[in-house]
Amino acid sequence: MGLTELFDIVYSDESIKSELDEMVNNIKIETFMNAPDDINKQFVLVACKNVIYNKTYNKLKLEFHNINENKINNSLISKTLEKLQSIINESLDLSHESNDDIYKIIDTNIDTNIDEAESESESESDDEHEAEHEHDSDDEHEAEHESEADADKEIKIPYEVENNIKMILSKTECLQLHLFHRNYSDDTYKYITTFLLNNKLPIQDNLNLNHEKYGEFEKDEDINNYVNLTNYYNKIYRDYNDLTNIYNYLENYDVMNNYLINDLGNILSGFYFNYNDVRFQLVLKMLILTYIGNYGTFSKYISYKHYVKNKSITNYFKYKHDYKLSIFDDLVLDNLKIWCDTCNDKIGLTTIDVYYHSNIAGDLCDKCFNSKKKRYYEHINYIKKKMLLLGRIEVFKKEVIKTRKFLKKRKYKIKKKNYYELIEKMNKNLIENTNSSENICKICYNPLIDDIYVGSKCGHCFHRECIECCDKCQICREETDFIKLFL
Repeated sequence: MGLTELFDIVYSDESIKSELDEMVNNIKIETFMNAPDDINKQFVLVACKNVIYNKTYNKLKLEFHNINENKINNSLISKTLEKLQSIINESLDLSHESNDDIYKIIDTNIDTNIDEAESESESESDDEHEAEHEHDSDDEHEAEHESEADADKEIKIPYEVENNIKMILSKTECLQLHLFHRNYSDDTYKYITTFLLNNKLPIQDNLNLNHEKYGEFEKDEDINNYVNLTNYYNKIYRDYNDLTNIYNYLENYDVMNNYLINDLGNILSGFYFNYNDVRFQLVLKMLILTYIGNYGTFSKYISYKHYVKNKSITNYFKYKHDYKLSIFDDLVLDNLKIWCDTCNDKIGLTTIDVYYHSNIAGDLCDKCFNSKKKRYYEHINYIKKKMLLLGRIEVFKKEVIKTRKFLKKRKYKIKKKNYYELIEKMNKNLIENTNSSENICKICYNPLIDDIYVGSKCGHCFHRECIECCDKCQICREETDFIKLFL
């Protein structure tokens, strides 16, 4: 199993794909990296062929703090520079250079601090020295003893400084792997971090995937630090402030193009690991677990049906049933803590805890899952009502057209007796309306001048347009037919 089987890998140049494929797949992959395809395929590794040499050297910035202005110990400074020179010569294999070249060779941006240093004053003229000696011989004698003591001290350069000098001055070819997170809905990507891998960086035997002592730790050793992402950023991550060229990809998702890939080759900030260092895979796994669902922002776009309730070992790992977990498998599982992406409650603190999980959207507690499920069905009911309302409106329009056609063709015959009764009621209504100055239609309240229809049973009069769709009188509510009235 290689990285190309677990992740989508984009190469900076197709012409060197076969070469980089071989380098990438030569990395021995631990089983805890094997996860459901929907998880790993969210992440893209951009592999660059650039042969990365460490920064060119020019000058080394030295800072001597807490130095007494009246006492400068040239011996201490000289010994410090000689120590730095030996480190540089070792890194560059320039042991034949003399110490006089120390000011020419040194190069880096690292600040070397030497605290609590005491020193002698520079040589003065014989007259001034004699005058000072006569004035305060005791103080000078004491300073000489201190100077001799400082000269005998062994200069120790901090390990971080020494390691950084060696790293920067040595020329080391590195494989760059830039980790990106893919947006769930389109082909846009967000930058996460960079790994720079080579086979020359120091590595402990128990962290070396190919060493016989791999995974062997002392009983009292705290190995939980190996799954502490903050610890890696503080101690191993190197920041050269060179991410400005990909600024758009740091917080947002954007389209991956050739300009981006070219800029990635210039990035030196990132995690520096040996190819065989298991910590590379631990950091990669922790970053993947951190960025799934993009801190819950994808959850609102994913249906509750995509969530399954299960344990962490099933949700985030793909182990075979007969596989015996290694010490690093157990380490990742035991330290995996799951929080709800919506309410941020703790939901998976042990390997036996179950919770709702989506490979794309992340994790939910029972409360947030049920709330999401409820909103889903509320939304479905709302859509149904909208669809039914539109349907009723269309049906009503069609029925109105049918009714109008029916009324135009229908003829009414009235018996003489009924006819006379109708005339009587009609005249009565008209006379009443005339006396009260309200000879108007009771529906539209416009004057009854023409196109008048009368109810055959009640004698109430209306405009034709007002009672076209009515089968009852709108005044007395009696069921009746309406007949055109000619005056």
